[in-house]
Amino acid sequence: MMMFRFIAASLAIGVLSACSSGLTEKAEGMKPGENKFLSSLHAEYIALAKAENDEGDFLDADHFASKAIKVGGGTAVGPDGIKSRQLPTGTAAALKAAEKRLNKVLKGGAADYAPEQMAKAQAMYDCWLQEQEEGHQPDHIRACRIAYLDAMDAVDDAKSTKKTVKKKKKAPFLGPFYIYFPFDGSDPEDPFNEEIFSLVVSTAKKVADKSIQVTGHTDRAGNSKYNMVLSERRAISVKAALIERGVDAKRMNVFYLGEESPATATKDGVRSDNNRRVEIVIR
Repeated sequence: MMMFRFIAASLAIGVLSACSSGLTEKAEGMKPGENKFLSSLHAEYIALAKAENDEGDFLDADHFASKAIKVGGGTAVGPDGIKSRQLPTGTAAALKAAEKRLNKVLKGGAADYAPEQMAKAQAMYDCWLQEQEEGHQPDHIRACRIAYLDAMDAVDDAKSTKKTVKKKKKAPFLGPFYIYFPFDGSDPEDPFNEEIFSLVVSTAKKVADKSIQVTGHTDRAGNSKYNMVLSERRAISVKAALIERGVDAKRMNVFYLGEESPATATKDGVRSDNNRRVEIVIR
């Protein structure tokens, strides 16, 4: 899949900097045994550690290497918690929802029925969390987020094909889902958004009796009246994109708030990648 290739390239194994503590090399020399989940998680954390070493972020490189060392010793480690990172104001909501979804499938045995996919999902969640804390590389934030979503979809697919005793159907994640836009843009047709659209459409099919709330937002750059119109255009364009993908227009309610409800608080006139969004909630 194209997005997985992008993640693989961005986390490619490179030469360690002379300033590295050596924890990554130590982690590489360890083997977690035959457990597929642990061996996959070990490899994912080493890849993250090497990527951070290459960027000169030795603190995060050592963090991921330390997790790889624990896994290499045969100890399962969980995903990083929201409270372990100092996130920019307004960015925690999506990560909290992702953390809840991640922990839910971990407790449900995903490490056994989808070991490689579960390891990828956990590592990419930690990647998303770490990049969101840094906050200055929006492409990296998006890439980690999309890779997490891809891996979680793969975990769900693995579960659906596994023969298990019938259990009470669990409620699917209903949002919020986020579609992001470039500055002054209202076209949602972007490769980074396609995975989100797919997730919304598949979820909408599972809960055909529920309505869908589509709310447009802008950052605080530009005139507030113009931003109100821009947020409306964004919401309408997302509704149109969902209709094209098979969602019934009658199920959708469109709202737009301009710059009045930012995900990240900023001063007036400041551009913010995190605030240029449409939020989708299935109710």
